[in-house]
Amino acid sequence: MKKYPLFFFYPFLAILICYLNGCTLIGLGIGAAADASKPDYRDIPGWKVQSIKKGTPVNVVLLDQEVVSGKFSGVRAMPAQPGDSSSAKPALEIEVENQSRLIPVKDVHHVEAPANKNSGKLAGLLVGAMIDATVIIVAASSLGNEESSSTSTSNTSFSCPFVYSFDGARYRLDSEPFGGSIFKAAQRPDWDNLDYLQEVNGAYRLKITNELQENQYVDEVKLLVVEHPKNTRVIPSFSGNLHTLTAPEPPAGARDFRGADILSLVNRGDGEFWISNPFGRDANAIQEVRDGVILEFPRPASAKTAKLALRVQNTLWASYLQGQMLKLHGRDLDKWYAQMNQSPEARKALTRVMIREGMLLVKVWNGKDWQTADFVWEVGPNLPKEQVVPLNVENIPGEKLILRLESTAGFWMIDYTAIDYTPDAAVTVQELSPLRSPDQRQAEVLPLLQTADEQYYVMETGDRAEIVFEAPPQNPQLRRSCILKASGYYTIHVSSDSEPQTAMIQTFFNEPGRYGQFTLTLLDQYTGNLLAQTGGERK
Repeated sequence: MKKYPLFFFYPFLAILICYLNGCTLIGLGIGAAADASKPDYRDIPGWKVQSIKKGTPVNVVLLDQEVVSGKFSGVRAMPAQPGDSSSAKPALEIEVENQSRLIPVKDVHHVEAPANKNSGKLAGLLVGAMIDATVIIVAASSLGNEESSSTSTSNTSFSCPFVYSFDGARYRLDSEPFGGSIFKAAQRPDWDNLDYLQEVNGAYRLKITNELQENQYVDEVKLLVVEHPKNTRVIPSFSGNLHTLTAPEPPAGARDFRGADILSLVNRGDGEFWISNPFGRDANAIQEVRDGVILEFPRPASAKTAKLALRVQNTLWASYLQGQMLKLHGRDLDKWYAQMNQSPEARKALTRVMIREGMLLVKVWNGKDWQTADFVWEVGPNLPKEQVVPLNVENIPGEKLILRLESTAGFWMIDYTAIDYTPDAAVTVQELSPLRSPDQRQAEVLPLLQTADEQYYVMETGDRAEIVFEAPPQNPQLRRSCILKASGYYTIHVSSDSEPQTAMIQTFFNEPGRYGQFTLTLLDQYTGNLLAQTGGERK
């Protein structure tokens, strides 16, 4: 039997302690909706394990805007309906005037819980942490079966290296570069704003770490120092082009695919996200697998181009599914890696499926139908990323620009959207190479990071390195932004001794939406298992 470090079991201990003390592990944050008129309510971030004790007064706002006020009694399974063979569906149990009422999670728009004196307000859809709890239970069931021992608290999350910026006092997580580059031939450069990086004693300092169950291969790390007019912000596109925002306009309207008004969630970067809700969906209905938002912006008649600015993040569920997808290859996983690395045609086919099923598609309403304009590539689940999507709007009729952002349900979180019709301002860019880069053993890895030459700094779980750049003199008349440019790939630690699910994998390529159905079925099964393991109820 494998031995695991004590900290690996902390999440399970938290669940056990909460269960024994009569509280429920839930998340309130999917579809979180701010309401300044209720200042006595707190904000619990989505996709975090939180606890609400039995008897806590809550307001449950349903999709039809009905408000159910009562005392929270737990999360439990809905009674099975005649002929329903699917897994148990989660529901909120609310005590209303001494009577119990079950409210299916799929009918919930958001939940409000009372604030304490040290917290702000909350409103948010319940479900986020049920996914975390589900993933934790799945991980628990696999203890002793995984080939690799656990040395990380994040055994179920997969993304990419973590890059921390030194802000003058401490290192702060600031970037997750090259997400989705899960084999060598998928290596790509990535560009990311470093919001916390500050010059200290003439130097910029970064720290790059591997805190996940994967090997990470870092080929190049550069720092772009960009000077631009003070009334602008600089944000890169997926291809690395730098764009300036001079007059960004928030949307005039925003609704999700279920019709909920989410404007207050996506019209400013305040950390209150719209989060795609995968619960309560029929996996057998192809129309249920997609989710997203529809945005309306004013459009000047003379506008020919526009810059869509986004601040987005992937969910932990999407990150977890990366490993599950690889596991479907079973004992043929190494053969699959070899095929992907050797065959451009196979890679192109995979990329098409990844974009169609998992990336955030950007579609424009042209007056007749939705036209796919671009997409946002995977950005990682641990912090939001800003990106600009350039759009051609010359032939869009009317005075509105209507956009549709969509993907498989449960994969994306959106904090901020804006449109900017101004031309890009002139900027100056200095690309800095690192001066030195000692790893955790004080060995110098600098030669491995200076050029994208496939001479990799190979990071196993727990490895880390400091990366130091010399800060150039700053023009006081301009504003400075720092952007990370990093290139590499990573390989996830998964067991691969099972029977390959070749036929199922092929359906993902041939049938649009089939992968989404697979993820909803998996979530349905996991949720049912979670409820079953707690006696059908969590109180």
